[in-house]
Amino acid sequence: MFKKEYWNLKALHQKKLQYQAAMDRVKQLPPDYQQAFQQISDYLMANYGGFDGFDLMDAQVNLIDLFSEVAAQQTPVAEFIGPDIAAFAHDWGESMNVPNWTENYQQKKQAKINQRINKKLGGK
Repeated sequence: MFKKEYWNLKALHQKKLQYQAAMDRVKQLPPDYQQAFQQISDYLMANYGGFDGFDLMDAQVNLIDLFSEVAAQQTPVAEFIGPDIAAFAHDWGESMNVPNWTENYQQKKQAKINQRINKKLGGK
């Protein structure tokens, strides 16, 4: 979410209402879809987004829309997401262009280590 939008309290309140309405739709999904949604949401919250989670809202709402469509076709959730729910969650986060803070942290850490090693070896 852009900083300008973040401080627009009316827009923020509206976004929260839309998000809550979408979360209420999760309760209408079959139990296996509800469980999969919760596991994917937990993965996304642990690995993606900023500190407030607002940038994950759209990804979750889009996932609810997708699960609603697939469940309406009576496709088993395991058949749809495959055997590796973490891989599905990772791919979903990437496809929604949500920042992955764990990967960013690892990249920064690796760059610092490389910089220290190069400095000790006489490089820049």
